[in-house]
Formats: sequence, structure tokens, C-alpha cells
Amino acid sequence: RLAHFTQLRCLWLFGMPKVTYHALRGVFQNCTQLTELNISESINFTNGLLEAIAEFCPNLQKLYIASIPAITDAGLKALS
Repeated sequence: RLAHFTQLRCLWLFGMPKVTYHALRGVFQNCTQLTELNISESINFTNGLLEAIAEFCPNLQKLYIASIPAITDAGLKALS
């Protein structure tokens, strides 16, 4: 349902273990105006999510990804 908020600029999903990659990918595809995103401590995410962020969130200025064990240097490189 977040995907309906196409002008969404800030999204904090800190510590939300039930949010899936597929749900967020849909949000990113429709909410391209995001400038701030916090997905810290959301343990289900991987490098693929960072790739989706790089693809669909061109306006992103702040990204919080602390304590996500599956994110590696390769995922961070996708953001550059």
C-alpha cells in the first residue's frame, strides 16, 4: 500500500523483519522521490535490495543500513 504514496520522501522501516524484498521493490518502483530511507536491523534484506535502491531511487540522499548481516561490499558498490 505504500506504493500508492508516489510523492513519499522519507521512509523509516527500522527493525521491521517481516517487510520483504518484493514489497519494498514495489515501493521503490512507485516512490521514486524518496530522499531518505532507513532499513536498519531489517534482517531479511540482501544486496539485491541495494541494487533495487540504486535502480529506482535516484533522489536518495540518506540511507541507513546498520545491522543487516547479508549486505556486503558488493551491495554497497551497487549504490555507487
